[in-house]
Amino acid sequence: MKLPLLRILCLAIAAINTQSAFALVALEDEVLSETTGEGVAILPESFAVSMNGADAANGGAGTYGTGYMRFIPVGPLTATAIAKGYQKADGWLYGVSLAQSKRDYDVTIDGTDWGVPFGAFGTGATDFGRGVTSWGTADNPWLIKTLTTTEPNFFGTNKSVTYLGLEAPLYHSTQPATGTPASSAYNLKLGYWMDVAMRDAAVVESGYAGLSNRLRLAFAWNGFSVNGSNLKMFQTLDGVSVANSNVGGTYNATLKINGVNTLKTFNYGLSTSYNQTFGMAGLLRLNSRATDAVRASVALNSITREIIQLDYYPVRNYNTVSQTRAGLYVEGAVLATNTVVSGIGTMAAATANATNTTAGLDESYVPMTDTSKRGPTVDPDAASLPANPHPLGTFPYKDSYPGNFFDGGVCTGSTTGNQSGNNQFGQCLNNEGFTTRRFKARATNTWTPPAAKSVMRISTQELLGGTFGTGTPALGGGSGLDNVPDFRPNATPEGIFIYDMNVNMVLGNLYQPLMLSTDGNNFSVELARIPNNVNVYSKIYTRYESIDPQASVDPSVTYQGSTCNVHRCGTAVTYGGVGYQGSSATHSSITIGSTVYDASTNKLSAATGSDAYGVSFGESLAQAGLNTQASTDYVQVWNRTRTDSGGGWSAYGAWGAVAAKPALTGQPHPSLNRPTPYETVFNQNYNNQVLGIHTTMPVSNMAGTLNNITPLGSSALNNFGSVAIDGLLIQHLKFSTTGL
Repeated sequence: MKLPLLRILCLAIAAINTQSAFALVALEDEVLSETTGEGVAILPESFAVSMNGADAANGGAGTYGTGYMRFIPVGPLTATAIAKGYQKADGWLYGVSLAQSKRDYDVTIDGTDWGVPFGAFGTGATDFGRGVTSWGTADNPWLIKTLTTTEPNFFGTNKSVTYLGLEAPLYHSTQPATGTPASSAYNLKLGYWMDVAMRDAAVVESGYAGLSNRLRLAFAWNGFSVNGSNLKMFQTLDGVSVANSNVGGTYNATLKINGVNTLKTFNYGLSTSYNQTFGMAGLLRLNSRATDAVRASVALNSITREIIQLDYYPVRNYNTVSQTRAGLYVEGAVLATNTVVSGIGTMAAATANATNTTAGLDESYVPMTDTSKRGPTVDPDAASLPANPHPLGTFPYKDSYPGNFFDGGVCTGSTTGNQSGNNQFGQCLNNEGFTTRRFKARATNTWTPPAAKSVMRISTQELLGGTFGTGTPALGGGSGLDNVPDFRPNATPEGIFIYDMNVNMVLGNLYQPLMLSTDGNNFSVELARIPNNVNVYSKIYTRYESIDPQASVDPSVTYQGSTCNVHRCGTAVTYGGVGYQGSSATHSSITIGSTVYDASTNKLSAATGSDAYGVSFGESLAQAGLNTQASTDYVQVWNRTRTDSGGGWSAYGAWGAVAAKPALTGQPHPSLNRPTPYETVFNQNYNNQVLGIHTTMPVSNMAGTLNNITPLGSSALNNFGSVAIDGLLIQHLKFSTTGL
């Protein structure tokens, strides 16, 4: 909240003291009335503003960008703050400048454009920018006007309200062509730099005495516009009373103010202080460009496709492809590398089909005393384990079944207690198992960001010509560099980079004002609560048919609210034969980088692919050799049977050969809704291994399935992707000072 207000204040002060060129163009009466009604039109041309030192106009060296505002701390620190070692801070805001970028609108910009060097406008490598060719047109100028309109008050009764409005030129529905005068208003560059230092309150202020730990930072935003923004000032309407039940009483809350618990009283609902007080409403539009068709380039190199055997360990319930698993105990024998087949490019059918074997088979019935599943006598992960999770050399199922096992195994013993019914009997005659194969495609790729059209950079790095400075130009002297710093980037520019940001923020309306108030001591800024009155909230809220269809929710109410974004902002208008976006939207939108736009619903969302860009730490540059992969695991179910020779539990015939079960055999799963809802028939077993496993192996097209797997590519390591906050509605907002 502070920075935008601060910038506006700085620019206002600087504009008063800076020679700038304004062209006052005579407008025809019919054109002016068609466009705005009563008011004053302003059409700046060759406009630029910068806070410079006092002698800059006379050619003084090293003073461009040294005009400043100082922020001085007042009042004592609390005892609590002093006890924690807190100190005050002095701050100097330097060189606030607004101009047109050195590059034309929609032309790629680079590191020579988004640094913060300062100098005379248009004088070469050190200049900040150039004048805005024409900030608007004769049909679409800046306006200061007064208008009277009819809006509902807080009780929903329509009344007249007169406001004083300041309007930037309207936002074109179709952007002006590159190089035309009107396009320069979509190509602004804003920048400033700051010095902030800690001040020891115990030291008398005198130059640098008591100052330490200087922080120097810079801000630059190149390639944006404020077109479509406006500010209204007015006397708020009435309608709030205790009798209309909108107030709802008060409540008390204890706040800790300066370390002291203080009881404060707050209002529920609306407050009578809303009535006929000073109110404002604003629409802040800071737009770069539409980015629903802008993406980074992701170029894959040759793709390696492979099929990997996964081995399953029942006690720990995981698959693995190698023996190296730090922190996990390895049951069973030491494994070799499990890649079955690998090759660059597409894989032949015969090669893929040959991998569908019983290698790595895990069976549904393994006797509890089977020594093939005994743990190793030497822990392969001993160096990585603080303590062995279970003794070496024991049977793996001992963890899950700590009782004593029968010597002959579950199905071969003669003890009656092992006879548990047909399900278990079936397990003694039918042995099911499964194998798992991972179909994987891997590659490296190059990631290249889109050409930069708008860049915001927040940085601290200077191009130094000597020792890092500790001084600041406002105080002079000091050590190191005390003149204007050079924030042009070096070969590895640091900072937070924000690309193609669009901010469309609705701050109230005539029927939901932003108010300034005081309780006699403290100061408040409040965006009014929305009254529970259909005549008011129907103008603000938006009906989302997918959430609250009109047929079933408030069918008699027409909601008029909408979202303001870079594509649309309420009802469009046409002046002088040119189409412009509207300014009647009630919801806000903030996006950074690549987006996805649905024109039918006017909704924006953030792009989520590896080609998405937006926020990066350090400049977003092309990166090569990035690893990328995609994989899918497939299961093949196998079975074998044997016969009961009639001699009881100890007289079974030999097991038959293991064979693959046909796809989609078995029984439907009783609870899971899945495309192939089948599971193994004999799924009750002591070993807890084959439970609900179903056949998924694409045996009819293994090679085709693998060859259709393609990595999506990886993004640059310092790219954090895009951002979208769309459809934002501020229902109530209040900031108050405390303890004054």
